[in-house]
Amino acid sequence: MKSIAITYNRILQNKWFWVLFTGCFTLFFANASFAAGTVTASQTAQNMLRNLGTIGGVIEAISLIIGVGLILGAFFRFKLYGQMRGNFMSYQMTLSGPLVVFISGVLLLLLPTVLKSSLLAFWGSSNPLAYTGEHSGPWSSFTPVIIVFIRVVGVVAFIRGVMLLPRAAGGTQAQPGTLSKALLHMLGGIMCINVVATHQLLASLLPI
Repeated sequence: MKSIAITYNRILQNKWFWVLFTGCFTLFFANASFAAGTVTASQTAQNMLRNLGTIGGVIEAISLIIGVGLILGAFFRFKLYGQMRGNFMSYQMTLSGPLVVFISGVLLLLLPTVLKSSLLAFWGSSNPLAYTGEHSGPWSSFTPVIIVFIRVVGVVAFIRGVMLLPRAAGGTQAQPGTLSKALLHMLGGIMCINVVATHQLLASLLPI
């Protein structure tokens, strides 16, 4: 299970892979008949939204697998720490590393609840705002698709931030700036999940 967690960790760290995967998956399964003019743009947008929902389910399943792997890996580290305690090599291992790995696994295992709690703490509401802009133009029906796509990217960014937390607790082996990078990914993910509120916040602060 530890090797599985490491493999998925490398995949999640490649953000361009996820963006390309999500875009290709959505476009491929949208509806081939749209090119032939047999369906409308709104029907294609609905198909793309369903595909994005499927991608969200896959990401949630992956987070569950990684969470279980991290928790099992944390138990192994706790056992190793207990065996090494009192030995001359015990100074090389601290309890903070396994503890952060365990907490990261719990966060991924309870990802929907964690995301709702984070949205409630940051935005004051656990439900992302719905798009209420103008629906005019031939491509207006794809605006919800773009918003949902950004939310999926936000969930992936949040997961990646959680996966970076164990690296930040690696002691002397941790790279400088890993903790700040993890927190920025989690904060950016929360802002992308509620991208409508983020747009309204930026519009009130900046002349856009």
